[in-house]
Amino acid sequence: MRGPSRGFTLVEVLVALAVVGIVVAIISTASVSSIRNNATSGGRTQATQVLNFLGRLVAVGDGAIFEQTDLVWNYGELGTQFTDLAAEVGRTDPAWYRAQVSTSSAAELGTVSLPFYEVEVCWQAPTASGESCVKGGTVGPVHDPGEDDPGPLPGII
Repeated sequence: MRGPSRGFTLVEVLVALAVVGIVVAIISTASVSSIRNNATSGGRTQATQVLNFLGRLVAVGDGAIFEQTDLVWNYGELGTQFTDLAAEVGRTDPAWYRAQVSTSSAAELGTVSLPFYEVEVCWQAPTASGESCVKGGTVGPVHDPGEDDPGPLPGII
């Protein structure tokens, strides 16, 4: 007579491997999804900081932004146009973003009518379209490329 066998049968080993494989697949999928979401969130946060930077320049009528005829910057152009952008925004590289400022309508403040500017900042994101954007708006002085410095809003000294 033989004694009880020590060890696992082939069926038990295959079932254990299948369970481990399913667990690893679930953990891998969750990790990849988390990494993708973190990259998108980080890009959105940095783009929002760039948007805030540009919005403040528009609101105060800064000559650095209003000296151009068209208020559009493609990838790689923001850093050369706004040299202090990288230090202002933090650890981002301005070359990763493109931006556009456009006048959409007028904002009425009492008897004063001011242009309302829409600011859009986009970045390459791990999405199906490959690009994501954030938008914001602010009022500012009239954009006249022929004028050197439009100055602040009316009534601000």
